[in-house]
Amino acid sequence: MKRRTAIAGIVLACLIPVAAWANSWGLRGELLSAVSAVNTWNDYAVWGKQAGNAAVMRSRYHAALMRVEDGELGVYSTAVYQPEDELADTVSLEADGDALVLTYGEGQQRERYEFGSCEYGYCLTRAQIGDFRVELVNESGWYRFLASDAQGEAYLGFVPYLRKFHIDLFPRSVEEVRHLNAMLAVVDSGSVVMTEEEGLHCQNVGTGTAPVYSAPFGEAAWRAGNGKAAVGLRGEFWQIGSYIGADGEEYVRIRYDVSERTQRIGYVRAQDIGEQVSEETTDDPICVDIVARSDTYLTDDPDVSEYRQLEVPAGTQLTCMAIYKDVYAYVAGEVREDRFVDGGAAVWGFVPLRDLDVDPNGNYPAELCEDVMARLEGAWEFYAGGNQAQDVLVFDGHGNFQGTYWLSEDGARSDVTGTYKVTPYHTTCNLYWNDPPYVLTLTGDDGSVNVKGLSFSEDQGEEIFSLTDWEGGGGYRRIDAQDDGNG
Repeated sequence: MKRRTAIAGIVLACLIPVAAWANSWGLRGELLSAVSAVNTWNDYAVWGKQAGNAAVMRSRYHAALMRVEDGELGVYSTAVYQPEDELADTVSLEADGDALVLTYGEGQQRERYEFGSCEYGYCLTRAQIGDFRVELVNESGWYRFLASDAQGEAYLGFVPYLRKFHIDLFPRSVEEVRHLNAMLAVVDSGSVVMTEEEGLHCQNVGTGTAPVYSAPFGEAAWRAGNGKAAVGLRGEFWQIGSYIGADGEEYVRIRYDVSERTQRIGYVRAQDIGEQVSEETTDDPICVDIVARSDTYLTDDPDVSEYRQLEVPAGTQLTCMAIYKDVYAYVAGEVREDRFVDGGAAVWGFVPLRDLDVDPNGNYPAELCEDVMARLEGAWEFYAGGNQAQDVLVFDGHGNFQGTYWLSEDGARSDVTGTYKVTPYHTTCNLYWNDPPYVLTLTGDDGSVNVKGLSFSEDQGEEIFSLTDWEGGGGYRRIDAQDDGNG
């Protein structure tokens, strides 16, 4: 009888639901249910403690902020420092209603990030890193993110959504904010080239493996994994784009898991995955020549491990084809023996945007069109199409401008002053739908940067100009210099 009881006890122990032993994590509620629903997180532990419906969890090599959102588990690897970082063990996560407060370090090294709901979704609402601060501010009903430090202030040119937030690549100074704003404005059209969505799920599409290339050029492309990168066709992957080469061969851009803590984005031949080819997404990349302003790196895994596949020395010339999550440029280059050269194997990958500049010797000219700048002198108001800049623009003809947004019918307004320039546009950049002859750059004293295609025409004998982006445009007509456009 005793022996039977012991055996029964063993059997019962084996039948205990996974969630019960998984609760050694110390999780509770919806977060426990979501994390224990799969085996992916069995080797993870809570770093600190659960805060509301969220927790920072880590394994030996990987960490992520996990948060239940509308019943689904959101996993954000880039929102937290990874285990190898010296600040990683100082993590603290607290809940304040719907808000989450993530902190690292102490004293001068203390970093604090607060996330919460705002009109844009769930995003960073406040941050402090040393004397550098970012705060979501409400200016007459217009919400913007104001950065400040001892050197001054500047508004962020992007919304720091939690789903995009990158703790390592987030700006650390107003100077960095201004540089990132300028780069994002120049290559703004590249933000629609690469999807951030999971993509079309594929599984068990064949047998064996298919080679994965960093670029859609087959054997002419660099290949990760010591030249052996491949995806198992019985396993799962996600289609996130497609590309048709000059020779007509079609490739599919995929994302797949290499290990529990590593993903890869690369290209497979469409024929290798048969009928699973998706025609919903076809690349139409931008093509802006850029250069590394400091030593940096290229990765094929911008979402999880960010493993440095290739070192990118300062001065390396590349081509920007897309923007990914506001922090990475998707670039093209050539390498030989893992070094960037001319005439090597084609490599496409992700490089931090903060470490890049527009190449002054490339296809995005910097020379001023002074005659066109003088042509803009005077006051203009937006009157047709979609807003591409302020409602009213006033140019002095010598590089200074003032812009006004009307925020409400009762006269609430937002004004900005700054500098402007007009430069030639080369159609090889593929930034604007209408291939305009010029580019107008508006750089506000508040750190804002707006870059649009510029062209002139006539409407009923009146000169107008149009500003365009990758899909639309807006028209401006002259007004009396004393008329602010509000009546």
